[in-house]
Amino acid sequence: IENGLRALMINVHTKVTRDKLDTLTKIISVWAPPSENNTSGYIARVSKALGISPTAPLTADSFTKDFYITIARAIAQIECHPDHTRIPDSSYQAAYDMIPLAKKALKKK
Repeated sequence: IENGLRALMINVHTKVTRDKLDTLTKIISVWAPPSENNTSGYIARVSKALGISPTAPLTADSFTKDFYITIARAIAQIECHPDHTRIPDSSYQAAYDMIPLAKKALKKK
């Protein structure tokens, strides 16, 4: 579980920094395209969980511990429903601790 959550967190970071998908709308539209998903509902749920606008710019300052864990939890709730309840909070923390990006985020905050 932790390795999958870690990969999700790194994937989000890569989509913003390398692929220049700098909003939730852009990320999720690629992640969960409308041809296969209720993309607008997906975007709305993740946006609500993070407490940010779907079109708010994501920057390096966005990548806090809370951001990584919250976005991973929100995506897992959608992708793994109803089994998402079986993922313990400790798995999100462990996944975050495994990414090298975590150390950079902690230095900033």
